[in-house]
Amino acid sequence: MDAANILIVPAVIAAGISGLVAIIGLWISSKIVRDVEGERGAFEREQAERRTNAEIMLVDEKTSFDRTYEIWKRRTKLAEHVLADFYKARDLIDASRFPAAFREDGKARQKQPWEDNDDTRILNGYYRPAEELWKHAEFFSQLIARQHQFMALFGHHTAKPFIELLQIRSEILSAAQMLILTYEDRAFGNMPESRKKWEEIIGRRLTDPDPIGIRLNRVVEDISSICRPIILDERTELFFNATRN
Repeated sequence: MDAANILIVPAVIAAGISGLVAIIGLWISSKIVRDVEGERGAFEREQAERRTNAEIMLVDEKTSFDRTYEIWKRRTKLAEHVLADFYKARDLIDASRFPAAFREDGKARQKQPWEDNDDTRILNGYYRPAEELWKHAEFFSQLIARQHQFMALFGHHTAKPFIELLQIRSEILSAAQMLILTYEDRAFGNMPESRKKWEEIIGRRLTDPDPIGIRLNRVVEDISSICRPIILDERTELFFNATRN
């Protein structure tokens, strides 16, 4: 082998090694790129999955909050409405029992042929409480109609104030009717104690203390003790849930 060939062989070997190194480097670079892209793809998929899960959780929380809010709104609205109606009912009953009679009071009553002016004045006064309550018959009907809805939301025991309020109203109407029906027999001493009691019920003969007034106040206190905690507690709970979420 001459000197020229001796010099060429190492060069060829070096070139081969260099090419092999380049090939290996290219393969390593390609693998690194593939690994990086794979990791990036996995990372992006994980982030996308997390975003999706987060969005689903937000939707679920919003749905749960909306449902809670609707329930709260329905409960508090009913409690506020019923409480206000009981206050109004007490005022209407108090007004119907006001002892002062006015000229137009009781004029809707059908006058009997045997009445003189004094009889008419007295009988119209007896009729006045019933007349005033009948003017608001629709209001009382709507209030009593809410009893079952109220019981369904807040328990069977909540019916007691409704029942007592209706009982008081019925007693006033009945007492007024009985005073009118038995009026002709008063001179013969017919049921004097009963008539006295009926006059107390309609407010014609007020006593101190007034049993009807005491019962009315107790009814309002009872319904208030039921409604106020519902209104205040559920408002607090809703605020707490809203701030926590």
